[in-house]
Amino acid sequence: MRKYKIAALDMDGTLLNSKKEVSPRTCSAVNRALEEGVCVVINSGRNMGELKEYLNLFPKMRYINCVSGALVYDCREKVAVHETRLTGEVIEAVFDLMEKMPYPVMFHIHSMDSIVQKGDIERMEQFHMEHFQRMFQRISRQLDHLREDYRKEGFPVYKVNIYHASTKDRQASREAIIKANLPVTLADSEHSSLEISARGVTKAAGLREIAKRTGATLEDVMCVGDADNDRDALEASGLAVAMGNARPFIKELCQVTVADCDHDGVAEAIETYCMD
Repeated sequence: MRKYKIAALDMDGTLLNSKKEVSPRTCSAVNRALEEGVCVVINSGRNMGELKEYLNLFPKMRYINCVSGALVYDCREKVAVHETRLTGEVIEAVFDLMEKMPYPVMFHIHSMDSIVQKGDIERMEQFHMEHFQRMFQRISRQLDHLREDYRKEGFPVYKVNIYHASTKDRQASREAIIKANLPVTLADSEHSSLEISARGVTKAAGLREIAKRTGATLEDVMCVGDADNDRDALEASGLAVAMGNARPFIKELCQVTVADCDHDGVAEAIETYCMD
């Protein structure tokens, strides 16, 4: 059986269990693979601020493909080696569009950390994001006036998540952004979240950068995921592995399905396809 040189692991619903923790078995499997020379990569829609508390678990992990491929970070050199930002014009256009919508939304700006409007964390349940509420309370930067403060500070923006109360509202937002012909990449995530990245930004694009740096190709990548925002990376990789808790369409496009995130599916994948 072929052993893959790179293991690209989504976070939520994949590396993390339903309690947002890395289980002991999965943690051990990742670290053993790193010791054996496998390039294990976190392949996540999260930003560096949201990942920081987990990185201490994997001291030998070098590359992070985060913010859905907009930022590739070298943990050894402590530097971004690849990044693609949203332009100010696009961000202003998204704000304009969302302010005209007849339904409530919550903005989540991904810079190096998470940035939100003050007061929005308290209503995350309205947008089916209550399982992230404690993390946001702990690590996010809460601004008094999100749009105005962005204009003043001009901090880098790698991705914007728009949280909705329903999938119907999310679809309306998607259609409005497409109609506006903005140069962006859109992906569905969570129950009713819409991710907005610069055009051409995908997890697959970030993985391609990492593969180049390690002398490999995407054919050498085993990618493990569970949701729509993993689709492009799964389709581009040499081996696509679906978690047992993955959406049905993700399981259909993958060659392999492992156990779910509460039963160490990531450990199963690493032990089977990356280690001797």
